[in-house]
Amino acid sequence: MLNKGSPTTEIKKADLNKIKKFEEALAKLKSGEERYYSITKLSSIKSLCQNETIRQYYCWYLFDCVKRQLEAKVNDVNQQTPEKCYDLKLVHEIAPVITAMQEGKEVIDALRKCQSQLTHYQSDYEKVKWTTVRLIKSEPFALLCKP
Repeated sequence: MLNKGSPTTEIKKADLNKIKKFEEALAKLKSGEERYYSITKLSSIKSLCQNETIRQYYCWYLFDCVKRQLEAKVNDVNQQTPEKCYDLKLVHEIAPVITAMQEGKEVIDALRKCQSQLTHYQSDYEKVKWTTVRLIKSEPFALLCKP
């Protein structure tokens, strides 16, 4: 997740070890050796995200994963749908904001606009039993926005 040239001075050695374990767990998920993250892994991700530097890098990493996944699907003629093309269009609109953020530029207003776009795109809710849930149009975007 973190590149060798990235500023890791704010990241503790214990946190780097946790990140390495998450990368190993992710590799197991991708290979099919594991089918889900255990609740303890999810709690550890939450604890890691209390560190602002780690949280930023993790969000950038998730965005990059979503972007690559959508690009692959849109480039694959068998998986190309109008929804996926629209998803990719949104990702390409957001990408310059992410790049500007990585360069240390002030992007608060642009981020709010992007979050608003993503939230609006995933704005359908439905009453299910005793609660209301947000309907997911794009699973990758569910990672990038919250209601």
